[in-house]
Amino acid sequence: APKNSRLAAPRGVKLTRKRVGVSTAKVRWRKVTGAASYRIRVTAGDGRREYFTTKRSITSLAIPRVTYDDKLTISVQGLPKFGPAGKTARATSKAVKLKKAKKSKKTTKKK
Repeated sequence: APKNSRLAAPRGVKLTRKRVGVSTAKVRWRKVTGAASYRIRVTAGDGRREYFTTKRSITSLAIPRVTYDDKLTISVQGLPKFGPAGKTARATSKAVKLKKAKKSKKTTKKK
């Protein structure tokens, strides 16, 4: 029987957070050849963990209920239809300081 090899870790895993408005984080990654779906693990600084699963066609995920003082570690791995889970890629984000929303300054030149 052929040996099942693990899928490669997703490349280009990036985590972005909004510093104003709604507290969400977004993680993106590149497709992994052979992945039927992806598993995303979100670990907060206090140890809380949440797991999400996406279809193979989805390579980004908005993570709800993130507070600004949370340090986040995001792990993404490809899951094949059969066989062992793929290798994991990680991204981390420090807690962010909440910035006040700035009013946009529109300057108009008078002639």
